[in-house]
Amino acid sequence: MYKKRFVTAVMLLMLLPLCACGRSNVSESPAASNSSDASGSNNVTEDTNATNSLDVSSDIDAASDAVILDIGETKEKGLWTQTTVYPSNIDDTFVIDVCLPDDYDASLSYPVVYLTDCYWRRGDYQSIKDLYLNGTTKEFILIGIGYPEDYNFDLIRIRDLLNNPQEFLRLILDGIIPYVEENYNIDATDRTFCGASYGGFFMVYSLFQPDGMTTGVFKNYVLASPTFKEYTYDEPLAAYEEMYYEKTKELSANVYISVGELEDVYAFRRPIQNFIDLLETRDYTNLSVTYKVYDGLEHYTVWVPTLLDGLTLYLGE
Repeated sequence: MYKKRFVTAVMLLMLLPLCACGRSNVSESPAASNSSDASGSNNVTEDTNATNSLDVSSDIDAASDAVILDIGETKEKGLWTQTTVYPSNIDDTFVIDVCLPDDYDASLSYPVVYLTDCYWRRGDYQSIKDLYLNGTTKEFILIGIGYPEDYNFDLIRIRDLLNNPQEFLRLILDGIIPYVEENYNIDATDRTFCGASYGGFFMVYSLFQPDGMTTGVFKNYVLASPTFKEYTYDEPLAAYEEMYYEKTKELSANVYISVGELEDVYAFRRPIQNFIDLLETRDYTNLSVTYKVYDGLEHYTVWVPTLLDGLTLYLGE
């Protein structure tokens, strides 16, 4: 099999910072405005239709080596292309789905949406594309991150999203993003990061990196029913938020977070509400949070509406 080597030694220096001003704004989603306002004081919006300081950094090996991505075969899959990649920091095989606008123009710069757990979302690629085909959003490039078809997805995602998220995050930041953005014309100031359930857990973990690893990388986060009851590196997500908050009150990001009305109270609804309540008490500068409870939906049926509504909110025309 032909492979070429893609080395990313530039690391995060190539990832452009975002420019925004204001205070944290947590709001309830009315249907969604076309752009999120990152100004104003602490205030939360919901849709109606503190832990003690912990030092968890010692449990994470902060590898400084550049991620080397061996690039394998690319296949046409109809709406998207699928490229097999072999990262140096995780001894395994991953796939990258690239879904371009039909009239993709390499001379233009496009927003980009990075999506975890893409094997469960491939059936929704057309619905995602329809957002810009029907004029609801501007055109964007969709990047799905996943695994080969013969993998046990339920097991492998636990490794990457819960057990060892630091290396998976390094793969994305230092391997996948540079590879994608060298091959396609991307607006590096307009990246959106999406995940559901364990993927939502990983989004929160990514957001609160106390070493600034993700600062300025993602403008928008879309979290569908994230789990907060799991631990990573023996600590809950609250420990990472607390450590981040102790280091800085600056958090330039737009966050769309949801839960289904029919979800379990103790597993999802209450922990997610507690997270929203916590953010209300913080004074993060430039953080805008939109929270929505979806009537009549449960854990698995809330994913797609959340994704479509979040993209409409942040990429709407």
